[in-house]
Amino acid sequence: ELALLLWQKRVRHLFKFLDKQGTGKLQDEELEHFHTAMACEFPRPEEEETEDGANTVPSWMSRGLGQVASKFRNQASKRSLDAGPSTYNQVVTCFLQSPVGKRSYQRCLDDICCMKESC
Repeated sequence: ELALLLWQKRVRHLFKFLDKQGTGKLQDEELEHFHTAMACEFPRPEEEETEDGANTVPSWMSRGLGQVASKFRNQASKRSLDAGPSTYNQVVTCFLQSPVGKRSYQRCLDDICCMKESC
């Protein structure tokens, strides 16, 4: 499916950007950056706009990035993956199952529909 390929390409670009050493694995701090960036890019729908269309301050901004990173650190420690670096496949598998991952995939589906409608 085209939307899944688009989603994988977008996630792969971020993964490669964070993998500064080029090992194909993200360390804990890089993984926190990954999750924080995705949470900022794909907020919960109620954080995007109010009923009158005005932008609201996302909850991650009001709480501060430290709390967002802490939340993901706690989630990462609970994941089934053992401590240590995370490969692309491990990151993608866990991320796609998360609410933020599902929203990011939905955005790709919406982008594909929008492109089809404009043609």
